[in-house]
Amino acid sequence: MSFRVAIASGKGGTGKTILSVNLALYIQEVLHKNAVLVDLDVEEPNSSIFLKTEPKEVFEASRRVPKFIKSKCTNCGICANVCMFNALIKAKEHVLIYKNLCHSCNACAKLCPEGALVMENSRIGDVRVFESELNLTLIDGILDLKEEMSTPLIESVKRKSDEMSADADFIIYDSPPGTSCSYVESIKDSDLVLIVTEPTPFGRNDSALAIETAKKLNKKIKVIINRADLNESETVKFFSEQGVQVIAAINNNIKIAQSYSNGEIIFGKFDDFDKALNKIAEVIIKEAQS
Repeated sequence: MSFRVAIASGKGGTGKTILSVNLALYIQEVLHKNAVLVDLDVEEPNSSIFLKTEPKEVFEASRRVPKFIKSKCTNCGICANVCMFNALIKAKEHVLIYKNLCHSCNACAKLCPEGALVMENSRIGDVRVFESELNLTLIDGILDLKEEMSTPLIESVKRKSDEMSADADFIIYDSPPGTSCSYVESIKDSDLVLIVTEPTPFGRNDSALAIETAKKLNKKIKVIINRADLNESETVKFFSEQGVQVIAAINNNIKIAQSYSNGEIIFGKFDDFDKALNKIAEVIIKEAQS
């Protein structure tokens, strides 16, 4: 079974995606292990930018939402009463359905005594599969603009990655930033969570929230400091006091920043970066073998 590594951050802009892409390539090219990269940041997936490739396959993703059949309704109001998310409202002779509030729990359709509500598929976005020239498979999702909830599409992307990654040694999840439901969904099936942070008060605070959430899910957690500078030791101490190990620090290098801002692969160009990747990969291998 594949070992799943979720790369996450307490906030955006920490370098999570560029680390995910380069780590997957490092595992594939240097360790000669089969790695699959999965971009779960479905509201703004951008791993494909660095791999410079177009989708090989595109699959429509959907979720189940209720459809109202007026001719069967007796206006009893049970459906509205059982909905915990206020997605249904009983009107005088109608049931109003707010699909963007629906969590697809099926309670309304199942408990309607007249069968006036049935669940049907509603499009939410696409799941895309890429094959790069670097021999790395990328799977991502792109959420339709009208959709407000990303977790159903994240679930779809993970299902597709499971279908296509039966022979993979490692699956690298590029998780959405923050600590919302999308973050929880992206890490809940992972074997290891790597939090990418910056050596700043904001970086430490937001990462601490992400760590607290991962702890509640009983996840193994490690920290990586990106753009490390003179505050690195202070950051290491901060996470050590929380019982979380910092396993690598990536130096604050303007040339690295220029490279990834141009959408370039960093792996193989900077010795310090490659050494950090090696440290991270060693930890992942050790955890996978334990």
